[in-house]
Amino acid sequence: MSVTFEDVALSFSPDEWAKLSGCQRQLYREMSVTFEDVALYFSPKEWAKLSSCQRQLYREVMLENYQMVASLGEDSLW
Repeated sequence: MSVTFEDVALSFSPDEWAKLSGCQRQLYREMSVTFEDVALYFSPKEWAKLSSCQRQLYREVMLENYQMVASLGEDSLW
């Protein structure tokens, strides 16, 4: 199963944003996502069981997650 940033991202079109109440907009602005929220970790034993292709996929996905979260701002990284 593959999950992308777009699968979990919440975004609004300008028309949708205009329909939100002030409270809904404030809640959206206050939501924070950190790298830790989207990180996936393996124990050394689990990592050893992964194939080289799985390890490469992990590295690529984690880098993509980091880049996406970093694009949200410095406070989102940790």
